[in-house]
Amino acid sequence: MSKVEVCQYHGWDDCIKISNDRIEVIAATKIGPRILRLAFCGEDNVFYEAKEQQGLTGGEEWRIYGGHRLWHGPQIGYRPNEPDNEVISYELLADGVILTGKKELKSGMQKQITLRILSDKPEVEITHRITNHSVWPVELTAWALSVMAPGGLALWPNTKLDTGFLPNNALITWPYTKLEDKRFQIRNDYMTLQQDSSQKDWFKIGTSNVEGWAAYLLNYTLFVKQYEHILGANYSDICSSFEIYTDADIIELESLSPLTKLEAGETITHKETWSLLTMKELGLETVEGQMDIAGSIVDKIRIRNF
Repeated sequence: MSKVEVCQYHGWDDCIKISNDRIEVIAATKIGPRILRLAFCGEDNVFYEAKEQQGLTGGEEWRIYGGHRLWHGPQIGYRPNEPDNEVISYELLADGVILTGKKELKSGMQKQITLRILSDKPEVEITHRITNHSVWPVELTAWALSVMAPGGLALWPNTKLDTGFLPNNALITWPYTKLEDKRFQIRNDYMTLQQDSSQKDWFKIGTSNVEGWAAYLLNYTLFVKQYEHILGANYSDICSSFEIYTDADIIELESLSPLTKLEAGETITHKETWSLLTMKELGLETVEGQMDIAGSIVDKIRIRNF
């Protein structure tokens, strides 16, 4: 059975904790909308936590805080860095919570995250909504960013569609991206990126991830993030439905909705499903190195063998 309760978390009052027999999720209401924690019950958070920012509220400074957040892209001008440091409204559900932020002053956008936890699986359903409360249409993408705890290995597919003589995938880089970066590895059917706290350089790439998933291996816990990539849709950042970023502190797994012209009063929706798995559940607990089991993990995810 799912359980929903109000709790304090790292200095923030009135946080919402949703749990079942396997996993727990904690969302903030004093800031956000933000999801601060995802973990097996009582175990380490798979999300990054900015300890120096814990318990803070208010102010005009944008703070990373950690956890999972919702932005709107593409990243131009003031977008999407309006601070989310104020109290939000929320509605408790039998199996989750609806978190609704205030209307952004500059953009006129309002963000909402609905979080539901399955009663019998280590699985979470996340629905992101952005509503245009301005008086003019705005072209944007809903951009869901999961900031992961350091030290893990990210994996995502290098999809090979049969398109004959036409291109079948896109690999997008940013001005600071160096493809010879040793943290990044590309294989014939998947790619990996290691979070390494000794490496200060920024690294980011985007892909047209038509399989619609990415994963993060942290010790012996695997986080799987799934979403729908819509074939033929127009995506921002040169056709990116998935982007990944790392530096010395964090690694971010980012999924994006198609680029949409949102009329005044309209809402865009973008859904994700999160799963937490142990290496024992995947039959891979005897292998030591992260890279040694990367290919096996990709195979398991592709056949949904979990």
